[in-house]
Amino acid sequence: MGYDSDSKISKGEVGKVGVAIDSLEDMEILMDGIPLDKVSTSMTINATAGMLLAMYMITAEKQGVSPKKIMGTIQK
Repeated sequence: MGYDSDSKISKGEVGKVGVAIDSLEDMEILMDGIPLDKVSTSMTINATAGMLLAMYMITAEKQGVSPKKIMGTIQK
């Protein structure tokens, strides 16, 4: 799946391409203040696509955004 940002094997790689999202809290912090019902989000994330899509949907739900209003693309 991938390694947590604080894993020894991740040293020097975290944040080189994109952002590190290790938890639901990370996703919530990243999307704080962004109206997920008004923006289209594109994620190129491969192996972790399903997990991060779930985190994105939960974050939107916590913002009060219906799944029907979420827009964007995901590459797996």
